[in-house]
Formats: sequence, C-alpha cells, structure tokens
Amino acid sequence: MKSNTAIGLLVAALIGLTALAAFLIRSDGNSQSSDQAFVWGNTRGGADSGPVEDIVAAMNAGDVAALSAYFDLEVDVTLPGTSELLEAPEVEQVLRQFFSRNPVKSFNLLHRGQSVNGESQYLIGQLSAGEETYRTYLLMAGGKLKKLEFSEELFN
Repeated sequence: MKSNTAIGLLVAALIGLTALAAFLIRSDGNSQSSDQAFVWGNTRGGADSGPVEDIVAAMNAGDVAALSAYFDLEVDVTLPGTSELLEAPEVEQVLRQFFSRNPVKSFNLLHRGQSVNGESQYLIGQLSAGEETYRTYLLMAGGKLKKLEFSEELFN
C-alpha cells in the first residue's frame, strides 16, 4: 500500500512540474510557437524600439543600410549556395546583391528567443523575396548581428 501511495505522489509531482513548465513557456514573452506567428511588418523603428524591432522592420523593407547598423565586425552569412564569414562592409555588399536579385515582399517573424543567460538572441522568420520563400535565422549577441542565414523553403 505504501508503494502505491509513493507512486501516486510521484506521478502527481511530475504532472505538477509539467504543468508549471508549460505555463512558464507560454508566459515567456520571448517564446512563441509557430501557430502564434505574427507579422511585424508595420514596425518602423523609432525612439522606443529596440534592436530586434529595428532589424525586423529592416528585413521587411529589404533595408540593408538599416540592417548594417547592427552588423558585428564579422558576420557568418549563409545564402543559397554559399556560406562564409565576412567583414561588415562585405556583408552589406552581399546582402545588397541578394536583395536586388530577390526584391523583398515581406518578412514574417515566426519565433524569437534568447540564451539562458540572456547574452544572445535569435530570430527565426520567413522572408518572401523574388519568387522564393526563405527560412531566415538571425543570431545576435551584445546587440550585434553575428549570423544571418537564408535557406530556401522547399514547400512555398
């Protein structure tokens, strides 16, 4: 009888911890599931906007100059067919070429999150540009973009 009670208490504790974890994940302002995706396309920056909002607005507009304000000294850039570590001026040039060949129609932020210590943030989005749709991953640390990744989505 004691073992049944102990097992029951253990199961109840596990259920409680699972419910608490689910609540904390849902209440975290930096976590969104893909079914709660939203468009930040109307964000235009401003005095009260932060780096993430500015970057999303720049992506939505294909504004390389606005994006370049957040480039680190070197950025790991991945585009279809290429992946390399580039210095900031080169990143700007590569993105200008990419956006001129693939004019931006829209950028939808699907998910954002941060490391446990809060030192880095990531953004996952969907960029509609030219005739393609790209899964987009951006990594920031210290308020600077460290990684930009654009990969073609196979089902658009």
